Amino acid sequence: AAVPQHVECFLQLHERPFALLLKPPHEFLSTPEPLLKKTKAALYGSFNLGELRSSIKAAAGGAMDEAAQHAAQFELMAKFGTLLWIERSASVGRDCVLEPTTCPPAIWEAIDADASLTKHIQLWNSQTIRNIAGNVSRFADDVEAAIGPVGDEPTTSVTDAEGHKKLRPMIERLDKCVQLLLSISTREGRQACHADTLVAAVLLDDDCAVTKFERACKLEVDAQMKPTFAADPTSRVFALIADPGEQREELIKASFDKLATGFAALTTA
Repeated sequence: AAVPQHVECFLQLHERPFALLLKPPHEFLSTPEPLLKKTKAALYGSFNLGELRSSIKAAAGGAMDEAAQHAAQFELMAKFGTLLWIERSASVGRDCVLEPTTCPPAIWEAIDADASLTKHIQLWNSQTIRNIAGNVSRFADDVEAAIGPVGDEPTTSVTDAEGHKKLRPMIERLDKCVQLLLSISTREGRQACHADTLVAAVLLDDDCAVTKFERACKLEVDAQMKPTFAADPTSRVFALIADPGEQREELIKASFDKLATGFAALTTA
């Protein structure tokens, strides 16, 4: 209970506060709007926003559908003076990672030189494998809950259009899990999702090589409850957006280069 109070006190104390949101921003749900309005923030979404929506639903007694959860999330995001919202899926791609064969050498040279950081990455990936294994093991039960069990006559147990609609997001989540497992195992744990590090690259950008991909966007989701990132020049929320292909490759390279410069500075300091 004290954490929201500390956040509020900090925002009151400073004239132009900056919030770096690399975890679910639960503490800001009770922050007075005038304090949020003077705050600039950078947010990595994905899991963090999913956890935020879960807490919003829990606070409502569990009686809140997914659309209402997104609406409450967007209401909070819109209260910041300016918010940079980063998702890998819209920028560098859902499966983009930092790993030795594709990154500038300075990044992994710096990681390998720090024994505690190296161990942390390996432990994180090991725990991720265990967590995902648990999720995958429940997939059959999730499918049965979505489309029902096989009947006495399997040839008549045909999944209808509504059933496939329920299955699609579940299968997408399974694919994401499998790709992450492959990424970790193929690289023997020497990889890190280019997520929080992408936020860091934006903050290190002093020549607009990365920030030129920022776009003011609407706070809305489509029928599948996925952000549209549709353009809205009046919005105070900006997303990092790059289309697949040359544009995305340019952003990946630029963000890697910013991190390499930062890591090189640390190792020579």
